[in-house]
Amino acid sequence: MQLDHVTIRTRDIEGTRAFFETVFDLTIGERPAAIRRIPGCWLYCESKPVVHLIGSLGTGFDRAAEAIDHVGFRLEGYAAFRARLDRLAIPYSTMDLADIGERRLFLRAPGGPLLEAVFSEPVAPLRWRMSMTFTDNTVSVVIGGTSGIGAAVASALAERPGRVDVASRSTGLDIADAAAAAAYFQTLGPIDHLIVTAGSSAPGGTVADIDLKGAKAAFDIKFWGSIVLAREAAKTMRPGGTITFTSGFLARRTVPGTVVKTAMNAALEATVKILARELAPLRVNAVSPGLTRTEAYAGMAGDARDAMFERAAATLPAGRFGEPQDIAQGYLFAIDNPFVTGSVIDIEGGALIN
Repeated sequence: MQLDHVTIRTRDIEGTRAFFETVFDLTIGERPAAIRRIPGCWLYCESKPVVHLIGSLGTGFDRAAEAIDHVGFRLEGYAAFRARLDRLAIPYSTMDLADIGERRLFLRAPGGPLLEAVFSEPVAPLRWRMSMTFTDNTVSVVIGGTSGIGAAVASALAERPGRVDVASRSTGLDIADAAAAAAYFQTLGPIDHLIVTAGSSAPGGTVADIDLKGAKAAFDIKFWGSIVLAREAAKTMRPGGTITFTSGFLARRTVPGTVVKTAMNAALEATVKILARELAPLRVNAVSPGLTRTEAYAGMAGDARDAMFERAAATLPAGRFGEPQDIAQGYLFAIDNPFVTGSVIDIEGGALIN
């Protein structure tokens, strides 16, 4: 094992970059396509990117404005190391960077520091059917695109012509703040496609025990946040543009104790049809994922998380649980097919018929 890189969060990317260039003779270089739209840069010592800078607002999810975000270690044996983490019940999330041939695992030390394990292993690039409408001037915006399903969508779109802009809580965008959302779109100029995968932590429980404050906060993010994003994006969206939301199979699956998630996703799916009429000829759709292995479950105990996915694989008609790349294909379908609007695209392994 050897130290691979350190990632620093800063409000002054240019000043910090100049500092490392001047003091340590580092030089700015390329970043992988999947993360290129996150504000920041990579600084190289000869051919090795040893310092990664990312932007920070110093509020909310970003926590301290100036801090070491995480430290990366280079290891060998991706599959064996991931199996070890599973065996030790240590939560982790994944990132594959096909264009530089690396696979990465993110985990936390007992005291909380974020660690990144980097492996030099080939990753087969995703080959999506490319819409003929994508050009070098096409602008796609993925809200929630720094992790999970959103990151898979952003990575797929990055293989196409044009520009992909990624924003999320980790880049400082709070979609529950309507003014912040409006300001964000004003910085982008004309856009072509909006994909919203940002979610919220909805409280569970029955109606009798519902946490109303938590429920309203969840609605403010996922439902009202999505509506505000669509409203602002539509103002500068070019003809032929698309808006694709993310709901969830609980919108139409009756599961006691999930009233907030069910109501929130059902409301979003119903609103898709209204917006498809009101914003026409822009097209508006939603993708409704089932159980998908993403960072959303990293907080679960390893044994419980594995058991959940194993049950899904054993009981779902598809015989497996979802991966982010599976769900990403639904968003590309909504973008590429000019005859799809007002639709909810179910990608849930058969959960709704089970």
